[in-house]
Amino acid sequence: MKRQSESQLVRYQQVKENLLQQRRKSHEYKNQLLCIQGLLSDGKEGEAMEYVKKITSKLSSDMSEVNSKHPIVNAILNQKYLEAHQNVD
Repeated sequence: MKRQSESQLVRYQQVKENLLQQRRKSHEYKNQLLCIQGLLSDGKEGEAMEYVKKITSKLSSDMSEVNSKHPIVNAILNQKYLEAHQNVD
């Protein structure tokens, strides 16, 4: 019973960390959009396009593999995906 409780605690901590990471990413994406908006407002379409290409390339590698309608399910499944992916490398 104690082992099961410890396992659940670890899982909840992982879920909490994943949710924090998602919040950080959302904040980062908002800042990126504001940057693009600023470049476009200043008439710097070329710089905006290069910036979009740069972040699009990075996003492709950062995107989660699982996207259900439930954030906790996403966090757990994506954590398992990352663990499996790291064990393959």
